[in-house]
Amino acid sequence: MKDLDPRLKIDKYRLDDELLANPQLVQDANEELAEAIAIRDTLKEELDTINARLDAEIREELEKDKKKATENIVAMKVQLHPDHKKAFENYNESKLLTGKAAAFEKAVSARADNLRVLADLYKSGYFAINSTKDTPTTSEATYRMKRERLTAGRPEPYTKMSINPFKE
Repeated sequence: MKDLDPRLKIDKYRLDDELLANPQLVQDANEELAEAIAIRDTLKEELDTINARLDAEIREELEKDKKKATENIVAMKVQLHPDHKKAFENYNESKLLTGKAAAFEKAVSARADNLRVLADLYKSGYFAINSTKDTPTTSEATYRMKRERLTAGRPEPYTKMSINPFKE
């Protein structure tokens, strides 16, 4: 699975910046999609033009050779021609890029919805409440911190006796 596009990530601690930057991201996504659609449509037109040219050339060639030019034979020869194959590959690649641009545009729209939800959570105090809730990790950390403070406040253990009880 592909990683999330970094432009879609949201820093929940900088919601104000994320909200201000979002309209530009929406515009960028829409422009990317529009460009991809324009390229795809141009390549589709190019593929259709090449197919029409090849169709005419093949029919003319079959006529010269006095062979019957059925629709199936002409279509097969068009499909196998290198010009058609190249144009079809270009068109197919542009369809893929258009699909990806459309998916990105939808993801940006979902990101805008997520920003609204996060802003509502922030307004309700969700992040402040959750930051004070104990979890197993925070409980353990709190326990260790308190234990270290208590240990630090204790005097060193008495190791050397200053008075020898066995001396007279």
